[in-house]
Amino acid sequence: MTLAVIMQMRKRVGLVIGFIGVAIVLFLMMDVLQSNSQLFGGQPENTIGTVNGETLAYEAFDQRDRQVEKQYLYFQGYWQDPSFRFPAEDRAQIRNLAWNEFVIDNMLEDEYRNTGLVLTDEELQNAIFSNNPRPEVRNFYQQVVDNDPSGMFMPDRMRQAVQEIRNLTLEDERYPLRDFYEQLEAYLKIEMLRSKYINLFSKSIYVPTWKAQLDFERKNNTHDVRIVGLQYASLAEEEIEPTDDELAAYLKKNLAKYRSPETRSIEYTIFNIIPSPTDTLETRAFVEEKWQRILTDGRDSLFINQFSETRWTNAYVPKDEILSRMADTLFQIPVGEYVGPVLEDGQYRTFKVYDRKVLPDSVHVRHVFASMERYGNIDSAMAVVLAAEEDYRQGTPWDTLVVRYSDDRGNEMAPGDLGWLSPSDNLLPSIFKAVFEEHNPGDAFTLQTGQGAHLMEIIEAGTPKEMVRYNVMERSITPGSQTRDSIYTLASRFYTRYGTPDSFTAGIDAYGLTARYADNQTGNEISLPGMGEPSREIFQWAFEAKENDIRLFKNYEATDNKYVIARLARVVPENKPTVHSLREELRSKMILEKKAQMLTERIAAASAGASSLDQVATALGEQVKMSSSITFNAQFVEGIGVEPNLAGVSAGLPENAISSPVKGQYGVYLVQKTATNVATLPQDFSTSKNQMRAAQRNRFGTNLLEQIRSAAEVSDHRYKYF
Repeated sequence: MTLAVIMQMRKRVGLVIGFIGVAIVLFLMMDVLQSNSQLFGGQPENTIGTVNGETLAYEAFDQRDRQVEKQYLYFQGYWQDPSFRFPAEDRAQIRNLAWNEFVIDNMLEDEYRNTGLVLTDEELQNAIFSNNPRPEVRNFYQQVVDNDPSGMFMPDRMRQAVQEIRNLTLEDERYPLRDFYEQLEAYLKIEMLRSKYINLFSKSIYVPTWKAQLDFERKNNTHDVRIVGLQYASLAEEEIEPTDDELAAYLKKNLAKYRSPETRSIEYTIFNIIPSPTDTLETRAFVEEKWQRILTDGRDSLFINQFSETRWTNAYVPKDEILSRMADTLFQIPVGEYVGPVLEDGQYRTFKVYDRKVLPDSVHVRHVFASMERYGNIDSAMAVVLAAEEDYRQGTPWDTLVVRYSDDRGNEMAPGDLGWLSPSDNLLPSIFKAVFEEHNPGDAFTLQTGQGAHLMEIIEAGTPKEMVRYNVMERSITPGSQTRDSIYTLASRFYTRYGTPDSFTAGIDAYGLTARYADNQTGNEISLPGMGEPSREIFQWAFEAKENDIRLFKNYEATDNKYVIARLARVVPENKPTVHSLREELRSKMILEKKAQMLTERIAAASAGASSLDQVATALGEQVKMSSSITFNAQFVEGIGVEPNLAGVSAGLPENAISSPVKGQYGVYLVQKTATNVATLPQDFSTSKNQMRAAQRNRFGTNLLEQIRSAAEVSDHRYKYF
């Protein structure tokens, strides 16, 4: 029996080996299929878009995006504030700018290669150290090298500063200056190479004499005309409502005007997570209980820092700076008393008054500072400050004292200047007492703090005001876990019962909710209407889902106190606009077209058999209007407004001839030219040629890049990442 089985296995060994071989190949191919699916019509996982069929990698765009953000940060001076972060809306605008730059960079790369364009290091250095540098270089110079208000740019000083900056390392606290300079170079390389490319074409602009003469005549030859017309406003829109078939026909005829990105339209409703009456009572009870512990224990600052949403402060505040309806009360109750809890701005608050004094509202102070970090102990630091005080008493200028002794140079324009201190600045008690209570303007004194020793001088004091020192135990009323669970249950029931395309809108009505719409979204928007937090998850879902898919989003519970249920109402592919997505725009265009047609027919009927413009006006019940000194370029028509078509037709009409009906911006008109006033031609058109050439060059750069951008096939998948 065993021998028979072995013989059968031998017969099938080839088949088994074949199966194993196929399995191994399929196993190996799985990785290829997953990581290189673009071979079969897909795209790599890290693709963020395409330009003319070429894929754009996310990593490359991310690098460009960060570069553009840094350039904004540096050029606008925000780099000096390490804690600065762009608001979400500004950051989105920067990302959109980075995307446009990224796309253009990719399109121009081939152009640079084909034309052999490069930017040499010598050209870059000449631009940076020029006597008349670009604005970006001057910006860097004024921020980093010399902020002289006169704006004088010194190439030698710039060269010396750059040499020092290039030697900075990551460990150096001034390293951001090197990064700033490197971003300046990166920006200049891109802009200067673009300028060279544009100049290849713009310098070829030629203005012949005949064109300069024509331009002169259009600007200076004037025409006197008589006009009669009918205004679009004379027809009510309600009588001219276009049909869907008419809108579709208009869109088909003008499809080239409506190139558009891929868009999604979303219908959604929001379940707001609102605190319940129980949450309100629990918040009040929390504040009352913690305040009783303060009264019992006596360690006010400890409990306020631990349990209140506002930290303990030693600040003194005038009445006009207290943003509470309890401001008057805080200036009336005895020191040591409290009031509360009171409900304000969605919080329960208990206030306690600790002191009231009359103090100057601000004090201008400067100092010389010796730090313990540098000198090791307070005695050594104090010895330095005492030496500075002795020099001060002997008349040494303050700037010299700061340079000679201080570890805090402060403002370069006013060394050691601490600016105007306020009693509400929550200062160290020793500094507060010295500058606001013990000394007056003109006094100089020494004092010690936990950081070191100071020689301080009070320069000036503000207006005395009554101020109060108080603290507050406060707690916001927020939804508790039971409240969140109950609202989520409600949202889940809605989703289960009305989570179909046919019932979704009806469910919103049945629940008394608000139906919200976000039409024609590109995926690069920041947030949906009614949402406080960025709605990235919803946009990402919308661009991956199928039309009429519905989803419940729970993630906004933590960030925005909301549950969101959304339906993907419509998908519009790239460059395939629909009547639905453009209805209002198409409707307004069609109404104007139909009005123009109706008014043209009325004017044609009134013109039949008429031998003069006056007879046509009488038949229409309108007055003939006179307008003089119309030019081809100056398109304002007296008594009507800006009408380019009227100005153009007037210039081309024979004298005393009456035009066909002219469709304008405000109505349909007949024009009769009564006279042409021909200007005397100059003997030399060289000035006009130069002006025209300069104007065309100024427009050329932007127009060229726009033409290149609009001619490209670009797909944008940023919604996957942002």
